[in-house]
Amino acid sequence: MSMKPVDLRTEFANEKELEQYIVDHPDFFFPEWWLVGRQLRTDEGEADLVYVHGDLGWLFVVELKLGNADRRTIGQVAEYTEFLSSLTPTDLSIHISNSSGKDDVAEIADFSA
Repeated sequence: MSMKPVDLRTEFANEKELEQYIVDHPDFFFPEWWLVGRQLRTDEGEADLVYVHGDLGWLFVVELKLGNADRRTIGQVAEYTEFLSSLTPTDLSIHISNSSGKDDVAEIADFSA
């Protein structure tokens, strides 16, 4: 797949447009990863995108910013990751499964962490 470089600050009006662009081009951005959460609710807010590696099972939390990321952004990612990591495998499976099936996230009946 060939895609032209994109200037995020001029190409997208807001982070929602950027998020949709990434979701619409999964093989370009994250070819080994499956989208399992979009605006995934945590105790600290909503993680923009959450992926799981198809072979390794690792979770990857994406927090989108059109401008520069700052310490607060890093803190957000750390809080979302800490929340997801604190769940038992069963609770994580339920959380992911209950959030699936909407917003371009495939229906996940039984997410096995």
